[in-house]
Amino acid sequence: MTKRRIWNYETVSLEARKYDRRSEFRNAAGGAYNKAKTEGWLETSLCPYERGHKPYPTTFEEVETVARKYKFRSEFKQKQSGFYQRARRQGWLDEVCKHMQTRTDGRLHCVYAIFNKRLNSAYIGITRQNLYKRYRDHKSSKSKTNAKQIVNLADTEFLQISEYIYSGDDVRNFAEQYFVDLYKKEGWQILNSQKAIGSLGYSETIWTFENLKREALKYKSRSDFASKNASAYTIARYHERRHEIFEVLPLLTKRWDLLSTSEAALECKHRGEFKEKFPVAYQWATRNGVLENICSHMEDTHVDWDLEKVIEVAKKFDDRTSFLRSYSGAYKWATRENVLDEVTSHMEVLIRRWSDKEIFAEAKKYKTRTEFIRNSGSAAQLARQRDIFEQVCAHMENGNQKPKKWTYEKLKVLALSFKTRSEFKKNFPGAYTQSRKTKILDEICAHMEQKQKSWDLQSIRLEAKKYSSRSKFKNSAGGAYVRARKEGWLDDVCSHMK
Repeated sequence: MTKRRIWNYETVSLEARKYDRRSEFRNAAGGAYNKAKTEGWLETSLCPYERGHKPYPTTFEEVETVARKYKFRSEFKQKQSGFYQRARRQGWLDEVCKHMQTRTDGRLHCVYAIFNKRLNSAYIGITRQNLYKRYRDHKSSKSKTNAKQIVNLADTEFLQISEYIYSGDDVRNFAEQYFVDLYKKEGWQILNSQKAIGSLGYSETIWTFENLKREALKYKSRSDFASKNASAYTIARYHERRHEIFEVLPLLTKRWDLLSTSEAALECKHRGEFKEKFPVAYQWATRNGVLENICSHMEDTHVDWDLEKVIEVAKKFDDRTSFLRSYSGAYKWATRENVLDEVTSHMEVLIRRWSDKEIFAEAKKYKTRTEFIRNSGSAAQLARQRDIFEQVCAHMENGNQKPKKWTYEKLKVLALSFKTRSEFKKNFPGAYTQSRKTKILDEICAHMEQKQKSWDLQSIRLEAKKYSSRSKFKNSAGGAYVRARKEGWLDDVCSHMK
């Protein structure tokens, strides 16, 4: 068992001096950081480095000055996201980025190198795709190029050698070969296959910005576009002007407001039905404090159970399992009041004598071990006692496998299945946590939509006004609540609450 470390001022001070920023200190040594924060040591000479938060840009001139340092919008967004988002929200983006180059128009090519100085090995590539996407393709486990020999090594570097200036004929005739020869003269070991040099590796269809925009007009939605013309959709998705290409496609996600939520509620007889049929609308109504009003016409399905009512419904069933599945509220009430044996005295006690053959047959009904244990606990328990549990669960998902090991490649491929980080986290919390811990989350989620709201004191105050207690505030608007707590605004914005 690992002994828990006891942090004091001296050990925290030594640990803190390993890092240049508070965020690095917090992420790498959370225990030490929390101790320093609790004891009030963060503001002392213990943490001599600058505070991790950058000043928030306020003026057009500030944003423009920072934007002039970058050649491409994607580079500006990646390295100075605060300034980029400020420009986008204020409508300054086109103005501050007017000096920037377009990475690709789907027609011309650029040349890039992937090299490892330690191994003295280099791979020369040429592409008309978005360069960052091309790098990600090389890192994929599906990549078939010789770059895979070095691409995932920690000390391998990427370099864009030329701008997007070469046509398809240039590539075939000289461009790629020229840079391969140049690197050979400098003493590098070239990994490229000589046969592949000069080949384009794609169809001759040229997806320019105008062609992509025309193509998008043929479809009803993004998913329709993606399913019917995957190659064009992929190029459009990574295009520098992708927002203009996709603006013609309707957003199919319904935007709930008071009117649409009220109309949905009118279709339902009780709250359970409303929550099941319209979960997002139900959540919107709860978050905005209008649930009581729009559900006022619904039947009240809540039952205040007492002994007489529980006995009455229990008489309908011959076994406890059926009773629990049909009237879980009554069953729980009886359990809580210690009268379960009394109200189920007439029921048949289902103690089954399972043979090995019957256990195997029972297990075949379920896809996972959890389902098997939950729905047929006695069979699962006997299987463990008889040492046949692994055999009867062999057909199940992960039935005879060790827990999944999340490698970089698996995490990257998995993340591509989701549009937002919240979807990724909800469906694969283990993978999401592993990505965050290994500090690759930003990289593998770079393609995702950014839905996070930037909370300031004014917007948090407005949000907090919607709730009558801190618990409701925290549950419904976690981002605002956490921001208020971190900045010390919580007492201020929650002053009206009980």
